[in-house]
Amino acid sequence: MRVVAGCLFFVLAQLSITLSAGAQGVEAVVPRRILALYDGAVEPTPTDTQVHALAESILDHLGYVVEYHDLATGLPQPDRLEGTAAILTMLTYDVRDSSRYLAWLGRQARTVPRILVLGQFGGPLTEANRRSLAPVLDGLGLRLTSDYVGADAPSRIVTLDRRLVGFESEVNPIAPGHPLVTRRRGGGAEVALEYETELLGRRVRSTVLATGPRGAYAASGVLASVDPVLRETRWIVDPFEFVHRALGVPRFPIPDVTTVSGRRIYVAQMAGDGWNDGSAIGADEAGRPIAAEVATRELVAAFPDLPITVGVTLGDLEDGLGGGKRARDAARALFALPQVEVASATATRPLRWSFFDHYDRAEELRLVAAADGASRGVFGRIGAAVTGSGSRNRLVADGRDLPRAYLQTAFDLDSEIAGALRETATLAPPGKAPALYLWSGDALPGEAAIRATREAGIGNLSGGEMRFDPSRSSVADVAPLARKVGAERQVYALAGSENSYTKSWTDQFGAYRRLADFFRRTEEPRRLKGVGLGFHAYSASRAASLGAVKELLSWAETAPLAPIRSSLYAAMVEGFFTTRIVALDVATWRIEHRGALRTLRFDALPDQTVDLPRSHGVLGSNRVGDRLYVSLDPDVPVATLALRDRSMPQEPADLANAALTESRWQISRLVRGRDRLAFTAEGFGQGDFLWAGMPAGAWHVTARRDGRVVAQAEMLADADGVASVSLSADARSPLEIAITRRDATEAVQ
Repeated sequence: MRVVAGCLFFVLAQLSITLSAGAQGVEAVVPRRILALYDGAVEPTPTDTQVHALAESILDHLGYVVEYHDLATGLPQPDRLEGTAAILTMLTYDVRDSSRYLAWLGRQARTVPRILVLGQFGGPLTEANRRSLAPVLDGLGLRLTSDYVGADAPSRIVTLDRRLVGFESEVNPIAPGHPLVTRRRGGGAEVALEYETELLGRRVRSTVLATGPRGAYAASGVLASVDPVLRETRWIVDPFEFVHRALGVPRFPIPDVTTVSGRRIYVAQMAGDGWNDGSAIGADEAGRPIAAEVATRELVAAFPDLPITVGVTLGDLEDGLGGGKRARDAARALFALPQVEVASATATRPLRWSFFDHYDRAEELRLVAAADGASRGVFGRIGAAVTGSGSRNRLVADGRDLPRAYLQTAFDLDSEIAGALRETATLAPPGKAPALYLWSGDALPGEAAIRATREAGIGNLSGGEMRFDPSRSSVADVAPLARKVGAERQVYALAGSENSYTKSWTDQFGAYRRLADFFRRTEEPRRLKGVGLGFHAYSASRAASLGAVKELLSWAETAPLAPIRSSLYAAMVEGFFTTRIVALDVATWRIEHRGALRTLRFDALPDQTVDLPRSHGVLGSNRVGDRLYVSLDPDVPVATLALRDRSMPQEPADLANAALTESRWQISRLVRGRDRLAFTAEGFGQGDFLWAGMPAGAWHVTARRDGRVVAQAEMLADADGVASVSLSADARSPLEIAITRRDATEAVQ
């Protein structure tokens, strides 16, 4: 975001209550909730809404939490509006009981800080409805007239803000059909797009895109363009800048899940699809290996410094179905590798999860019979009846369009989730239990299924297939963090799987290497996602696909990333939604209920930095461009973050200002002494650390486990207080690390 940052201006300038309260030393909770309204009669679930498809990922990035309300269930109760930063609508239709709804919306304009009306208003613009909407438009500095501009009316652009318009697609020089909205004199509207048109013999100006003191308005068709042939959406408006203007200056510390310890995160998952597929790679006179065996050797064991979560489907391992002893042995071998995190990828591999929301075994068997008949034809069916053959395969999908892969028994949710987790645990070595559940098929589980993973005490991940590369070059294709399903939440993967690049595993089997474009585009000009790989066992069945995955892994192995387990990422996302930020004054916040969240971010903050002596539970910070990533100590449940001007000199006479800039490992329990830093560290690969604020001179670094020294190194801090060190040690289980002055009397054991 292009935000003007000043010493006092940067804090919550758009939130007058918080700003005034904080300035007086009164604690004030930062409102992060955006209430998104939709009508379930048209958009059946939050996942089907325009808000989820377009706006939620932008709001995620800016630190806001979208909560959905279905107008088909009635108007929101007052308690739903408490602590709400804004109401958001992105309607393409009139809602039911629209007059009552618009009257309600007009009343909220007096109490809710901001209202964003993007698209249609939600009802016919009768005189009564226009009166209802008047307070909303007044708050934006606009006025809704009784006139309508037709799509064929002669028009020309007279106001065009190039800082906002023309982001990925150019605006149409001809005005779309829209209600005539004009500026209200002295209303403070910041108009970004305005047409002049002829209406009933007079020239009038009509605003179609504007932000104002209390929110934003965009007429239908001006935010984004849709190519009906390519089915691709592209932003006309810069959505980041637009949301920034619509919500004011969002100067609070943004919960961030892309980064830990000052570095962009790396996670990877391999699901079991194709586990038993034959592979020509490594074939010898003894026969062909199965894909799971090749994946173990080429994609997992070959990269010991990269954690990976492996999820198995029980049906792939069962005798007489897809697998047997060989398949189970492959799972045990994978799970025994220290960098592998154990996961379940279901029991029977549901392919269309919605089918099981209201499961009917008879209907499922009818689909099996229909698919069986279609695939074998009449003579095949007669032959099977005579010989008795085919009874096994007809209950295994084998590429047929069926609700799940393995259909031998009736679907049972407990067996599918809790049971699958218990069975998967028996394949893992002692002390290593499943830590995650990976969704299969269309990855659109229902509320009950997601609730079952939570009740089992583990996180869930998968879905949100996305692209961002030359062939799909819009930010609109970057999915949000998660998907709300009733009271539950499904955490999306960080990027699309190889299916997104191989036409659902039918062509261009080496195309997954294009994921590197996604990584680049989601890093600059802003870090939208961490680095995430998600592939299936069948990628090890072909040389082209295996090479593509190995190429990505080889890059990640040496890139300046922070590799973490996928279960930690899922927990960080949950922490994003629960984090509570309390403004203590204009430059200080208390961070509560953050769970596993480990990073806060400020955008466009060139003049401020962390004030460590006034902070608590803060490890340090890393500046990437004009973004400041602040690392929190995961062992401190309630942190305090204070900022100061960078121009204020702070001579590092002792370690009070020692700050972690970045690290490949994750650190916790940091204790700063006068001449000693002590902390716990764990991670994968080489332990690279960069510190700032260190007193100049030589320092000794010692890593211990169970009191025994496992690594030592020397570290030299330069005149600017910057010091780096790299430790060669296995930190997959925690190490205790101490940094002491080189001439300290502490003996090295």
